[in-house]
Amino acid sequence: MIFPIKSSHFRSQLSKFRAALQWCGSGERSAKSSGDNQAWGRKAAVAVGLAASFVGVSVAIAATVTTNIAPVTPVAQCTTTSVNQLDAFSTASASGAGTGGVPSLTYTAPSGISRTIMAVISFERDHTSATNSTRGDNWASTRTTNGSGGASTYPTVSMGGVDLRPRAVVASTANPTSDTSASNSELSQEFYLYTLDEADIPSGANTVTIGGSEFNLPTNAGDEATIMLATFENVSVAEGVAGQTDNNAPFSLSIAANPTATSTQLAGTTVADNMLFALAQSTSDNGINVTWDERIEVNVDNADGSYLAERTPPISAYSENDGMTSIIQTLTGVSSSQNASFTATNNGMYSIGGLVFRLVARGCDYGDAPGYADAVHAQSDDIYLGSIYGDAETSSPTNPTATGDVGDEDGVTIPSMTQGTTVTIPVSVTQVDANDG
Repeated sequence: MIFPIKSSHFRSQLSKFRAALQWCGSGERSAKSSGDNQAWGRKAAVAVGLAASFVGVSVAIAATVTTNIAPVTPVAQCTTTSVNQLDAFSTASASGAGTGGVPSLTYTAPSGISRTIMAVISFERDHTSATNSTRGDNWASTRTTNGSGGASTYPTVSMGGVDLRPRAVVASTANPTSDTSASNSELSQEFYLYTLDEADIPSGANTVTIGGSEFNLPTNAGDEATIMLATFENVSVAEGVAGQTDNNAPFSLSIAANPTATSTQLAGTTVADNMLFALAQSTSDNGINVTWDERIEVNVDNADGSYLAERTPPISAYSENDGMTSIIQTLTGVSSSQNASFTATNNGMYSIGGLVFRLVARGCDYGDAPGYADAVHAQSDDIYLGSIYGDAETSSPTNPTATGDVGDEDGVTIPSMTQGTTVTIPVSVTQVDANDG
């Protein structure tokens, strides 16, 4: 399903825009229109080589990638009921046409309990050419060009041979005429969110790649792409909240984000244990300012491409080519609706888009039998002993009578026993999902 965000002029009457948010999967939230985003440039830089070709002249230009990654000190396992980040974000970027313009990286997921990998893939594409008048022919995926389809129409993001689950995409386009269709695009941006849950996370070092039959290789030297991913712990489910784009200067987004779960808030956890996960992409490398806890920002400075070369003088108001910015911010410890704000100060770009997900908390369930080492496992509301699943705890409730963990101990009934006789001890198991176990 496709939800329109906003289409509007950007300073020039010749520039039109098409923007959309698409969710993949059931139970997601609808998109809302309006927006906020912000900019700054900074941090250590790494050069990425690319081949440039425009107006019949072939030159070599280096795209510069600047990253700002927040360090992470993970909380000791099973000592909190809150969602927490286990490792600093890993990232890779690439620029230019062909396979060299597609990033990949090697990633080792940290150990943990009830883990979910959150992965964001960002693209900016130049659809112009000094020798080819065709527009809208350089989208990263058929998902954004046809506006429909399920998981099978997303680019395939794979980690060690395991495909991540596609969850949502936000896309926008700058068009030269009143035809705002994807097939008339001159410039476009797309970013995709993927998740991978505990049961499917491969062990050890694995290569993260982008490909599949629905992925289109970049065709222009002005194209950019970025991968960002990290692992989060104590996650029950990742829920889509809202998405938004802004195609008018000054560029900003303010996305209403409620931490209250639409699924079950597991016993022993609270709304304040959930995490709001917000990401944004702008069509400039100048940066984005945020108001929550910034986890990573990647600025790709790419002065190449054929858009400006073809526009002599440019008929549109934006000063491509100048790269892109991708950023992620998070927030925990809140119980009421918050605004995920992003602000971009560069007025020469054409769009900024944002997206919010909610990571619902899942804690640990401790045993209470005395005389043994602490027994603990991930809280489960799918398969459990008895009729009540275990509540989340942050330490062992052991006591001499093994009654410290009250309320969820009805799974085993021990009858009267006489020495020398055989008895049957009934064990009650609840399985909510028939496909589990």
